[in-house]
Amino acid sequence: MRYLLIILLFVACNPIKRVVNDPKKFELMKEIVVRSGACANDTVIVSKDSIVYKDSLIEKKIQVPCSDFDSTFGDTRISVRSGVLTYEHKCKEKTVTKTITNNIRDRALENILKSDIKNRDSVIGAKERVIKDKESEIKSLKADVKSLKGDVRTEKFKFWLLVAGIGVFIFRKPLLRVIGL
Repeated sequence: MRYLLIILLFVACNPIKRVVNDPKKFELMKEIVVRSGACANDTVIVSKDSIVYKDSLIEKKIQVPCSDFDSTFGDTRISVRSGVLTYEHKCKEKTVTKTITNNIRDRALENILKSDIKNRDSVIGAKERVIKDKESEIKSLKADVKSLKGDVRTEKFKFWLLVAGIGVFIFRKPLLRVIGL
């Protein structure tokens, strides 16, 4: 009985069954597995193709009226025997190797990375718009501060002019006596 309850508990709460039956959870799990590289099928195939040119001998014979001689210049031999000019040239062995690299790409990972780049670009664009809005707000506030500074100066001037006027009004009699009027 106890084993039956434990088996029922595991069967009822099977997380794999929950993931497989819910498409949103399945897509999220697929993205996590692909990002981790557990199912990566990125491989590089290198194939080499070689062409080998072996030693070969080029030989030409021409009839010439000349005395016999024999001479060698590097890989070329020129000889004249009995009026026959012989030209021999040995070609060296040459190997040409072409390497072709083919890549097989993981399309699922590419799609995930493309969506990440798209999301990042949209976030960056939104932040740039916020920065531009804040910069324009700062400019308008600086202009307001500048105009308020001018207003404060004129108000200060008016205040001190009023204080001087009140002072003159209060002390008018002693001032007139000092002046002599």
